[in-house]
Amino acid sequence: MSANRSSGAIPFALRAAIGLGLLPPSAATLFGSDNAAVVRMPTQALARAAAEFRMGRHAEARRIWRVLARCGHAEAWYRLGLLAEGGLGEARDPGEARRRYENGARAGSRPAALRLGMLLQTGRLGVTDPAGARRWLKAAADAGEGSSAEQLDALRALARAARPVRSVRLLSTARSNVLAGRLPRIDGA
Repeated sequence: MSANRSSGAIPFALRAAIGLGLLPPSAATLFGSDNAAVVRMPTQALARAAAEFRMGRHAEARRIWRVLARCGHAEAWYRLGLLAEGGLGEARDPGEARRRYENGARAGSRPAALRLGMLLQTGRLGVTDPAGARRWLKAAADAGEGSSAEQLDALRALARAARPVRSVRLLSTARSNVLAGRLPRIDGA
C-alpha cells in the first residue's frame, strides 16, 4: 500500500504489537502478502488482523481473515461477517454477512452463532427468522456462550407472550366483523 511496504519495512501496527509484547518477534514474518505465514501462524495472524482493523486498515485485516477463512478458521469467518454487516472496508451486504456468520457458526465460532441468532431475531439481516434465531442461539448456548442463553430465554418469552396477544387480536377482529355485519352471529340473535 505505502512506500514502506514495498521497501520491506515492517508496518507500524505490527512493530507496535511486537514491541508491546502482544506478538512474538517471529510475527514479523506476517508482513506483506505472505499467505503461507498467515496459515502457519493463525493466532498471530488473527492478532495482526485485529491490530490492522483497529487502525482502520480494513482491507489488510480482510485479506488476512480471508486467508484464514479459506482454511476453515471460525473466528476469521465471524470477523468477515462483521465487515459485511457493517460495510467496513467493503459494501454493506446483509446476505453476505449472514453467509459468513453461518460459516463461522458451523466451524465452531460461538460469537458468530450468537450474532447470527440475534440478527435473525431482530430482522437486521433483512428478514426475521424466529426458527433460525432459536437454532443459532441454542447452538451458541450449547457451546457455552452465556449471553446466548439469555437471548434464547428472551426469544421464548416473546413467543409465549405473543400467543395471547394474537388470540386477543383475532377475537377483536371477529367481534368487529360481527358488529359490521360481515359474519353471521352464532347465538341466533
